[in-house]
Amino acid sequence: MPVFGKPVRSGFPQEQVRIPLPGLDRQGSSADIMSMSVKKRFFRGAAFGAALLILLLTASCSKELAEVSYYKNLPEISGTTRDEEPMFFIVKVELAYKWGDKKTQYSLAELKPVLIDGLRNLLCQKKAEDFSSRNEDLLKEEIVELVNRTLHRYDSFKNVPGIVTVALVKVQVFEFR
Repeated sequence: MPVFGKPVRSGFPQEQVRIPLPGLDRQGSSADIMSMSVKKRFFRGAAFGAALLILLLTASCSKELAEVSYYKNLPEISGTTRDEEPMFFIVKVELAYKWGDKKTQYSLAELKPVLIDGLRNLLCQKKAEDFSSRNEDLLKEEIVELVNRTLHRYDSFKNVPGIVTVALVKVQVFEFR
């Protein structure tokens, strides 16, 4: 196994460390975690830091994140809530579709103005409490339903798989003054 960097002095004891790496088993077995042996030594220079950073990032990557792509070209949507005393909101949404699904990607780009209008209309019908974190899952489901319904409304997009989820990147609600 390759070792990064050079030891400061030879003769230091080596220790075997087992680090679980989730999502690396791609053979279809039931194991989701694969272990890798790493020899722990004393290193100098930036090579050890870079190797450790790569190892930690790889270990924390989720298998599910690699299975979707995000359509990030929608602008922030702003408007007012339907409360008795309306509040101002700003929401930034990113739409997740299956990795490699070019049909959905191109469809979202082509229908961008229609999607923005639909999202603005949906969000302006909400009250301030609908934007809270405890209601976030319901809001995400409504957005997924709206986007997929909009895509499939047009004959040229009937065979498009659609989006699988959304990410609410920014949600701000505040008073008018």
